[in-house]
Amino acid sequence: MTTLDRYIKWRPAEEWAWIALMQSQVDCGERVAALRTFAQCATIFHQQYKLAPPQLMVELGKGIRETDKSIHACEVQPATPPIGGAVPVLSNHYIQRDADGLVFAAIDRHESLVLIKGPRQTGKSSLMARGIQHSRTCGFDALVTNFDQFSEADLHSMESVCLRMARSIAEELELVTMPDNVWNSSLGPHTNLERYLHRHVLTRSKAPLLWGLDGIDRIFGSDWQTELFAMIRSWHEKRAFEPQKPWNRLSLILACATEAHHYIRDINKSPFNVGVRVLTADFTLADLQTLNARYDGVLQEADIRTLHGLLGGHPFLAQRCLSLLANGSLTYEELLATADQETGVLADHLLRVRLFVQAVPELEAAVSMVISGKPCPVDVFARLKSAGVLAGEAPTHTTVRCPLYLTYLRRCLS
Repeated sequence: MTTLDRYIKWRPAEEWAWIALMQSQVDCGERVAALRTFAQCATIFHQQYKLAPPQLMVELGKGIRETDKSIHACEVQPATPPIGGAVPVLSNHYIQRDADGLVFAAIDRHESLVLIKGPRQTGKSSLMARGIQHSRTCGFDALVTNFDQFSEADLHSMESVCLRMARSIAEELELVTMPDNVWNSSLGPHTNLERYLHRHVLTRSKAPLLWGLDGIDRIFGSDWQTELFAMIRSWHEKRAFEPQKPWNRLSLILACATEAHHYIRDINKSPFNVGVRVLTADFTLADLQTLNARYDGVLQEADIRTLHGLLGGHPFLAQRCLSLLANGSLTYEELLATADQETGVLADHLLRVRLFVQAVPELEAAVSMVISGKPCPVDVFARLKSAGVLAGEAPTHTTVRCPLYLTYLRRCLS
């Protein structure tokens, strides 16, 4: 039985039950409950049928958000403790920021390429996940390919990486024709992947396709990076040059921390200077106050300000600290006393920062210079900023990312 057959068989009994439930909640003024129902239905529709939820539910949800701007999707999803990495889509511990609205608007406009750019651990993958979910509620087909999950063999050559990308598409979309069955090595990897996209992916449905590419930073420095990025750029340009073909249904969303211009010299081959660019950043004090409220107000106002001063708004560390406090793993006083210690609850994270800095003598020297109040050498500034060690807009106006890092690295590098 095909997906469509299962859907047709299932629809009469279940689809209208979902609509009736959401409509009754709207009629009773239970707007948050109605949005929760919509989110649950959207997840089930995607997981079981790879379809958007009923259009009537989409319109009801849109109407609720337009009439009550104080209601956000993150406030109507069940709470899920953060587990590291991307914050799960069904977690109420995700904090919406201006970047979310920019990504959603770009998806609504069917932009060909959206770049989510920011230092490590500022929420790029979490934002991409919500962009993907938003696109599904709008009727898109959507998938994510994460290069961090590729093996070294997958990244050995342009041929191997393109084939692995095609396989990820086939697995995510549950395609009948697998790339291995139609791959012709004599045509070259670019042509093979492009033919597969054109003939077996974009023509299978009239729905637009949003393809997320996460972990892009892993590609930089490879022998074939220019060829791969030029291929991605060409898909963007095909919308204008080949309007009769289905490329206008393909949208790409990329997440990256690396400064691409240090690796891609030819701007005409770069996908990072076209489309929509969205920047992620550390939490503001208001963001941290909101996150604290999601953890049932585990901290008092004065303590929130102190924690923000210590972490500098670092999203991952903020999530981790509040989660530990909320589940009773330690007290606030214990957190402050041990935060920068090798035996403290953040020791594993701080050790990774230290090992990154000390792995390259030029990086260690640069961080030591910044700690002593000197400018950062130009040749390593972008690398340290992308890695989330330094913050600032220029080598002459930079600081260690947060006071916690500063205290720890000053002691370790002295």
